[in-house]
Amino acid sequence: MKKIFDIFALLELAMLFCLTGLALWGPNAITGPIPTHFDSSGHANAWGKPANLLFLPLITSFLYGLLTTVARFPAIFNYPVVVTPENRPKLEALTLLLLSVMKAELIAVFLWLQYAGIQSARDSRGHLFVAFTSVCLLLIFGSLVGFFVALVRAAK
Repeated sequence: MKKIFDIFALLELAMLFCLTGLALWGPNAITGPIPTHFDSSGHANAWGKPANLLFLPLITSFLYGLLTTVARFPAIFNYPVVVTPENRPKLEALTLLLLSVMKAELIAVFLWLQYAGIQSARDSRGHLFVAFTSVCLLLIFGSLVGFFVALVRAAK
């Protein structure tokens, strides 16, 4: 299951770079301003140069690399439960799965945000899906709560 999420995250990262590359240098390249920030109601409230589209893939790549590096050292994780020699393998496996899920979810959120920004720039409406923030928070914190419950159960 972990490998599936890792592959999915890598594919999403590649899609993010392709989407950005096509928006900047493709046959229908964006030449006008792009939204760089959206308010809580989904309306663009800051605009910038098309080169600003590179910022999100770079930040996403950094986070991907950071989470991938952290996943290489499960022995140093700080667990919210008591770790014993008996439950350590299960806790480490769950935590590594959580990191893979978080990578996939975070990249999906950034991919969605980049796509919405590019579409907003293309049609000049400067609008983001209204429930974007709610859906993203529910997705990420729902996963965290689910894994926290799984860690508590695995510790028993």
